[in-house]
Amino acid sequence: MVRLLAAIWIAIAFAASASAGIILTIDQPVRDADRNDWLLYTGSFTYTGERDIELWGIGFYAPSGFVSDFREHVYQESMSPGSTYTGDLFSFRIDDMATYETHTARIDVAGYDPITHTMVVDSQFVTVNVVPEPATLLVLAPAMGLLFRRRRLAMGVTMGKTRG
Repeated sequence: MVRLLAAIWIAIAFAASASAGIILTIDQPVRDADRNDWLLYTGSFTYTGERDIELWGIGFYAPSGFVSDFREHVYQESMSPGSTYTGDLFSFRIDDMATYETHTARIDVAGYDPITHTMVVDSQFVTVNVVPEPATLLVLAPAMGLLFRRRRLAMGVTMGKTRG
């Protein structure tokens, strides 16, 4: 019986929140960056409901080892119907030990309707390709070539032939 009541309550909450919503837009959701880079994201979100809501802020969900610092830049406490926030949304720093690969994080903007006790949320994803800066590649490529050559010489292999 408790599960049935909980399921009905969740269905009513989702139905009530379906008429009201937040529409989140992130200006540049896909980027390239190096370790320790700070990334600032701008964009907007619009509230489409019928009553004022309390704005809870921005949630950030990223895999461990990807981000070392997160800062929210929205300091608004409430939103009126039809209002839009445009500007800086959040920033974060790529961890100095982040792997050189593509990482994805989820961003939520959440509000709360105190009359109907429902959440109003929109989520978007940001993708960051963590790549070494070009100067690092210029140093790394010749160094790897030299290490490869030294290893081949140490093994006695020259030009596809063995010494001896």
